[in-house]
Amino acid sequence: MPGALTGRERSAAPLTTPTPPGEKPTYRHLGQFVGALMRAAVAEEWDDAASIPATGPAIVVSNHVSYADVLAVGRYLIWSGRWPRYIGKAELWKIPGIAWLARRCRQIPVERGTDRAKDALVHALAALAQGELVAIYPEGGRTHDPQLWPQRGRTGVARLALATHAP
Repeated sequence: MPGALTGRERSAAPLTTPTPPGEKPTYRHLGQFVGALMRAAVAEEWDDAASIPATGPAIVVSNHVSYADVLAVGRYLIWSGRWPRYIGKAELWKIPGIAWLARRCRQIPVERGTDRAKDALVHALAALAQGELVAIYPEGGRTHDPQLWPQRGRTGVARLALATHAP
């Protein structure tokens, strides 16, 4: 984990997380860009990320209340020493710029509402077997509730946890 810096100090520090072997520089540049964007837009206050394993497989589960969730959680994870492999809706892979970034950053598409939805778990299991961190929003999409209550979750994250025993 990133040393003695905590809270605002860590969020303001330069990105020192090593890029994973074989990772294209696109992910690092995207992380740096999102970092600058988030620092300019919000006052971040982070914990010490003690519950995120520094190495080995891990599953991060979060509720999805806005489009900024992916950026905020991703930034927190990267600055905490881990590069997330998100499971994201396959529709994003049809948007030219986002599709290119998703492929270059090795994100995992899920074909929601189809028989192929479970195929995303095969790729997530492979990532976890390689010691990577997989991030997932179990609801499968942003909430539409005015009070931001999450949607009903899907079972994929539980199946990943049971199959891998990853924290």
